[in-house]
Amino acid sequence: MFRRAALRHWRIEKLHHNVLVKLPGALKVVGFVRADNKRVNQLNQLAGQGICAHAPPNLGLLSAQSEFATRPPTQLHYHGSFGAIYQGVLEENA
Repeated sequence: MFRRAALRHWRIEKLHHNVLVKLPGALKVVGFVRADNKRVNQLNQLAGQGICAHAPPNLGLLSAQSEFATRPPTQLHYHGSFGAIYQGVLEENA
């Protein structure tokens, strides 16, 4: 199970899990908006706005949330595929 440092520490302390390996590199998160959305062209403009994402716990969602110091986006959670998230954006649910 791949987790960020805070969650990894919690799992070690509370669930007595062991870390087997740490993968090198950094996680890259890609976001997108509808082509006709002229309001958002930077990540920080999503503060307090709705976003479509996988339901927690999800490393991508946690990484995106970590970019916001005080006011993270609200989430509309989609279980299943990336296609469900994409469809949520197309349907203007976020």
